Amino acid sequence: MYGIKVNVVRTTAQVAYQRLLQDLKNNQVACDVFSSTDVGHDVRLKGRREVRTVHSGDGLEDPAGIPELHEPPMATTHTTSAGLVVITYNTSKVKPEDAPKKWTDLLDFKWKGKVSTGHPGFSGYVGTWVLMMKNLYGWDYFDNLERTSRRSVARSTTP
Repeated sequence: MYGIKVNVVRTTAQVAYQRLLQDLKNNQVACDVFSSTDVGHDVRLKGRREVRTVHSGDGLEDPAGIPELHEPPMATTHTTSAGLVVITYNTSKVKPEDAPKKWTDLLDFKWKGKVSTGHPGFSGYVGTWVLMMKNLYGWDYFDNLERTSRRSVARSTTP
């Protein structure tokens, strides 16, 4: 025992963010530290003035020396994880030379019923991916992907 009581709630980034917003709305915040894989959460919370700024010397510097993603004055976050959303495929069903190489390859009807994606309502990683795909290809990308996609899953990774 170190004298500090910690209650950890492990869930997806988007679910944790929705819970925090609900708590803020009801003025019942039970969260001292909020961790998310979606950098957009910090941007929105900072815009609402719902987070405090961390200053050098607060004892919250990153001991691993990982550079921060934000320049001051956006010093409300500390990078604790980084991940990629990539196209994966089953090598026992798809040859490497036939595998999709870019996101727009998934729109080909040869992948109909064989594509699944994460759901942005449950995964911060997937939420960020959706925003990037929308910025790159427009919302039509998702309308077309829906025609070939089999299903969406709640998480982009498993614990």
